[in-house]
Amino acid sequence: MGYTTQPIIPIYFETGIFTPKDGTNYYIGPPINSLPAEIEGIRASYSCTSCVVRAAAVSYSAANDPSHEDLTFTILVNGITEYALLVNAAAENYRTYIRGLNIPLKEGDFIEIKLVTPAFFNVPIGMGIQIVLFAGL
Repeated sequence: MGYTTQPIIPIYFETGIFTPKDGTNYYIGPPINSLPAEIEGIRASYSCTSCVVRAAAVSYSAANDPSHEDLTFTILVNGITEYALLVNAAAENYRTYIRGLNIPLKEGDFIEIKLVTPAFFNVPIGMGIQIVLFAGL
């Protein structure tokens, strides 16, 4: 008896190095290594097929040792629906998370990663963010 496997599609999000501002919404998406936008929709990544986002790997780093306030990462679908990716993730000089998800996407849907920053006591300087979503057909 055999089994079938479904292809896994990686969806990449990566920022250039930036210093986040207090209490700001940032939107992360293509092109790779671009600065996050402060306006929704500019960094949208479009789905060319129906799929389900099954997992995510999130890494971020800063050049200094920030004051560890909470960052919130969500996946924003079509500018309407938000799915929690990381909530209360401490702003530190290096951190990696892996998370299972179950987010359905239809062909033509667009997604962005939304980052909400707190009022920092010690701002993370030189922050870089790398996120890979893993979608199955």
